[in-house]
Amino acid sequence: MEDSELAREAFKELFGRDSNYRFYVEYGKLHDYNAQVIKMYSNIKFKMSRRWLNVSPMIKKGLFESLLASLFKHSKVFRAKRTVSLEIYNDFIKNLDLSSESKNKDPLLYESFKRVNKIYFNNSLDMPNLRFGRAAFSKLASYNFHTDTVTVSSIFKDAPQDILDLLMYHELLHKKLKFSGVISKQFHTKKFRELERQFKDYESVDKKTTDFVRKKQIQSSKKSFSFKRFFKG
Repeated sequence: MEDSELAREAFKELFGRDSNYRFYVEYGKLHDYNAQVIKMYSNIKFKMSRRWLNVSPMIKKGLFESLLASLFKHSKVFRAKRTVSLEIYNDFIKNLDLSSESKNKDPLLYESFKRVNKIYFNNSLDMPNLRFGRAAFSKLASYNFHTDTVTVSSIFKDAPQDILDLLMYHELLHKKLKFSGVISKQFHTKKFRELERQFKDYESVDKKTTDFVRKKQIQSSKKSFSFKRFFKG
């Protein structure tokens, strides 16, 4: 079965109805087992890493269903349900990080992970990859469940310990809850927010984080302004 037909079958299985959408599947340069879905008018396109080329159709169907569930999560028309394909896909993704030979860990983030894992997760979480990313001010940190990687903006390299630990706790919650949803991985649900507030002094540390980011933005703007003046001089 061609991938476009498999995607159509996934839609019907997930929502219990046929679709008028046209489905397209494109393999490209996405890293690892990453994949995206884009809807434009009556077209739905899946953009996927080439690693998915040789994955079994049942797992691939589960991937399509996971992406479709996320795409239509706010729809009042399409209601996603639990499927066997989704369960098989979730098991496949869940075990990807278990098969990796080694983990990359930034020393500073590793210390934060150990603290947070001990205090809030009773040392129950396996260590993910831990890395600093680019100096971003909007996306402060992220968890990639395909590669089991926590990435933190490099503006936090000199941040106080409690700020770094709050960011780490937030992302490790994503790791812990990633397969606890009925139809797809959890994001910022009510349950997630309730757990997030269990971080010690959450309100004050959250405000402290906001102030820290604002300060870094001002510093960055001043550096940029000075750089422009230097070359205009």
